[in-house]
This record gives sequence, structure tokens and C-alpha cells, in this order.
Amino acid sequence: MQLRNLTTLLFASFSGKLVYAMASLAALPLATRLLGAEAMGMVGFFTTLLMVLMVAEGGLTSNIIHRMARSVAVSPQKARRNRAADLSMVSSYFATFTLIGAIAFLGVGLASGFMAEHWLSIEDVGKAAARQSLWYMAGFIALNFPIMLLQAVLAGKEMQLALNALYVPYSLLRTLGVLLPLYLFPGMRSIEFYFLLQVIVQVSYLLALLWVVHGKTGFLPWLYRFKMGYLRRGYVYGRGVLLISITSVLTTQYDKLYLSGRITLEAFGYYTLATTLAGVAYIFSTAFNSVLFPRMAACFSANDERSVERIHTASLCIMSSVLVLLCCAVVLFKPLVLGILFAPDVAAGVSSVVGILVVGTSLQSLLIVPFALQLATKWTTLAFRLNVVAIPLMLLGLPLLVERWGSNGAAWMWLLYNIYSVLLTFFFVCKRHPYLTKGVFTGLKVLAMSITAGVVFFAAANAVCERLVSDYYRLGVVVVATVVAVLASLVLNRKSLLAFR
Repeated sequence: MQLRNLTTLLFASFSGKLVYAMASLAALPLATRLLGAEAMGMVGFFTTLLMVLMVAEGGLTSNIIHRMARSVAVSPQKARRNRAADLSMVSSYFATFTLIGAIAFLGVGLASGFMAEHWLSIEDVGKAAARQSLWYMAGFIALNFPIMLLQAVLAGKEMQLALNALYVPYSLLRTLGVLLPLYLFPGMRSIEFYFLLQVIVQVSYLLALLWVVHGKTGFLPWLYRFKMGYLRRGYVYGRGVLLISITSVLTTQYDKLYLSGRITLEAFGYYTLATTLAGVAYIFSTAFNSVLFPRMAACFSANDERSVERIHTASLCIMSSVLVLLCCAVVLFKPLVLGILFAPDVAAGVSSVVGILVVGTSLQSLLIVPFALQLATKWTTLAFRLNVVAIPLMLLGLPLLVERWGSNGAAWMWLLYNIYSVLLTFFFVCKRHPYLTKGVFTGLKVLAMSITAGVVFFAAANAVCERLVSDYYRLGVVVVATVVAVLASLVLNRKSLLAFR
């Protein structure tokens, strides 16, 4: 079967994630003004809870992407013969994910009283409102399990354009859309109503996904009987991904979980805002992952190592260039960005940690390239073992750092963990796949060129900004300088990007 153009798929995936990130950034200051910093702490706790509980999918999402990607790589005749088996597998997984979601709903809902009374340091929001909000969070999380599965089906079949057509309006509704009623009707401004609107958007997105997946594949949840055999076979591959997911949750969410019970909800709100800003880097990792994993899986199924090497190199070059310049822009122009987004007191609370978090999150995002390779080759032990070594160090080190430096200590722990992960991951990946070593050195060359381009263009941007009065004009200059620096770096290394044709 003819594989789809990788540039088109990446653009579709990236544009959807970009819309979500930009809408989230636009929603941050508005949500903070409408609901308050403590309510944003509740939002941050919800995000952490969502990330932790998504581990319950057990690696089956990666397995379904792998299965769908293999169906894309085979001939049309064989794909038609395998269609019934593929849909039967999706039906069995859909039933399983729905059951997991129901269990998660009951678990979070029944624990809402304990979390509101004994875990969260609530002052302005009120414990009754917090309990009600936690029930709505439980509903959102429950719906997210079948949503993950349906998104995986479309991603695995390289139908990013269809997925993007739904994801873009969903992103806008989840970020800015839910704030519109709160802005227009002041009497409705409460954290529990905010989460109720989130659940309504989530239900609508699930129904839309079901409709599109049915139109593209013929899938209906009740069309095929549940077969335990699919789960057993999926577990063989999924258990490795599950172990990675469990240990990754501990390493990536431990700082938020620990801080949510150790500092005030308002202070945690500032950390949440900084984490959200740093999460802009995830635009690139999530966009690349939804394209790289299925394409690399298809290439490995065809024993096409040459294509894997070219895709790996091109991805590293793009990610390295964009992420290093993003870090430079945020660190150098942090007061300008925060001053535009937030009130002075909120900006002060966010400022101390956002730079550290951006660098750490950018390193985490860069890891998506070798991680997609590991999943495509079913090599799940590396990430798991690296996390197993890191977890005890983080469990012991984070409380000491937080006691000494507060939330700044948590941010430094996040940065140190990601430096450790990047260095060892690339070392062991190149040791196992020597043909990728040249691409890693090419990525380092692009990194050096990007830093050089950043020095030139950001120095020019700073000189221009000193002559401007409006902060918005200054921000525009910084954005233009960042984009031009990225383009200059990539143009100089355009031969390495030929895999995205």
C-alpha cells in the first residue's frame, strides 16, 4: 500500500497541537482573572490526576496503533482480508476501555471527599465546590479512555487529517469555549461549572469520534463480540508499555503530586501556570509522536532500516532546532511574556520556575524521537530501566529540594531528571542501532547552528525591542526572530530533512 506523504501528516498533526497550545496560552490569563489563582491550582491537580490515571490503559493504545500501522503497510487486498479481525480487536478494546473508565469514575468520585478534606489546601474555592469539581473531573477522565482508543485508531491508520478536523474545534472549545459562558454570565463563575462544561465538551468529542471512525473504518461498538484473546495478545506487547507508563508517571508527575499536598493551592496554581507555559514544547513531541510511531512501525515491518534512519535524523534536526530556540526565547524574554499574560502578582509567582521548567520540558519533548523508535521496535525495556534507576533518587531528592527551595526545588529536579534521560537514552539507542549514530551527531550540529542563529537574531530582536514602547510590538519582534532563526537553521541543514517529503 502507498504510504501517505509524511510532511502532510506531520503538518496536520502539528497544526492541531499548535491550535490547542495557542488556545491554552490565550485561555490562561482569562481563566486566572475569571476564577482566581486557587482555582487554577484545581485545574493543575485535575491535569495531574488525568495523567496518572491514563496509565490504566495498560499500553493497549500503543498496541492498537501498532496493529493499525501494520494494516497501512500491507497491500490493499490483504488489508481487506484483515478488516474484520482489526474491527473485532477495536471492539474488544473499546469495551475494555469503557470498563476501565467506569472504574476510574467511581474511584475518583468516591475519593473526592478525602481529597477535598485532607489532601488539597483549600481556602477560597470551598470544600463543597472542590468535591463537586472532583466528580466532574472523574466523568471527564472516564470518557477519556474510549477517546484515547478512537484517536489511536485514526493515528495508526495515518488519518491525521480526519482526526485534526475534530481535534481543532475540540481544542478551542476545551480552552476558550468553556470560558465564554463564564465571561458573559458572571453569576456562573465557579470552578464546578467550569468542569461541568469540560465534561459536556468531552461527551461531544467522543460522539464525533465515533461517527468519524465509523465512517472511515465501519467500526461500531456492538458489531463484534468481545474476545479476550485480543487482550491477552495485546498484553504481551502492552505490558512493557504499561511498565514504562507507570514509571513515567512517577518521574513526570511526582513533583506535581507532591507539591499539591505540600504547598497552598494558590502557590500550586502558580506552578501549574508555569507548567502549562512550559508545556508549549509538547506541541512538537505530541505532533511528531502521532506520525513517527505508526510510520516507524510500518517501516520496521517492511525491514526498511534506511527509511527509519532518515526519518530519525530529520526528526532530530527539526526538534533540536525548534526546542533550543524556544528555550532561548523564553529564558531571555521571560519578563516580557509574563508581563503580557498575567497580572504583576501572578507573573511574579510564575517567573521563578518557568525558565527551568521550559528547559526540562524541551528535553523531555526531544526524547519522543527515540521513544517512538523504541515502541516501533517493541523495545520497551530501556525507558523502563532508566526510570527504575531514577525513581528512588527522585523520591528521596524531591522532598529535600522542596524543603530547601520550595517549588523551585521541584523544577530543578524535573530538569535534572530530563538531562539524565536524554544522555542515557541516546547512548543506548545508538549502541543498539549503530546506523542511527550519524543522525544523532547531525542533530548536535543542527543544535549548535540553532544556538548560533539564536544569538544573532535574538541580539537583533533585543536591539529593536529597546526602541519600541508597546510590549505587544516587542513580543511580535521576539516571535518573528524565533521563527526566522528556526528557518535559517533548517535551511542550512535542508539535506537532512529529505525524509519528510
